[in-house]
Amino acid sequence: IDTAIEKTKKSIEKLEEYKKAVITKAVTKGIDPNAKMKDSGVEWIGKIPESWSVGKIKNSYDVTLGKMLETANTQNEDVNNYLCAANIKWNGVSTMPQKKMHFSAKEKTQYLLSDGDVLISEGGTAGTSCIYHNELSPCYIQNSVHRCVANKNSNTKYLYYWMHVVFHSGYINSICHKATIMHYTKEKVEQTPIPVLSSTEQQQIVHFLDRKCTVIDTAIEKTKKS
Repeated sequence: IDTAIEKTKKSIEKLEEYKKAVITKAVTKGIDPNAKMKDSGVEWIGKIPESWSVGKIKNSYDVTLGKMLETANTQNEDVNNYLCAANIKWNGVSTMPQKKMHFSAKEKTQYLLSDGDVLISEGGTAGTSCIYHNELSPCYIQNSVHRCVANKNSNTKYLYYWMHVVFHSGYINSICHKATIMHYTKEKVEQTPIPVLSSTEQQQIVHFLDRKCTVIDTAIEKTKKS
């Protein structure tokens, strides 16, 4: 039985590694096998299609860090759901732990989440990302979470897939000081390199990865159940 369990665990690890490889190839090389490549100028990104360039996240997405935690107001009757780093998982928002604190009218406008927002952990396992789909609504963010909203030429789902590459490349570890807890600050998120490509290409890559990752995730879940 132990041998069978270990064999199954290795199968899961192989599937997860395959998923990382599929995402990395799609968001850095595109999905056109005949595209001519050039050096990106960023070592951990490698070569990219000739028609692409490399910019910074801040040029394509609006990044907002959540509200500083206020323990003094937790007994206030007007309290609201918020997400912290512990709620951010690669497969989506976890509703546990469910936490609440007071948000003023101005803060509600500033920190309110909308369906489709990309959330990135500032602390905890820094860089972990997911897409918010109204799991708790209305809901806001605490300052261990960044909210990213795309501009008109960018795709939020592309950023979510791109964060897989950023996270697994070792880039976040290289730029964050780890004397105590690692912090992927707003400034560091905004300065993070990201390929710049047309909105049409971004959408094509997202559709491709949605299909591929659904198949891989189904295989992973099936193997976990076994």
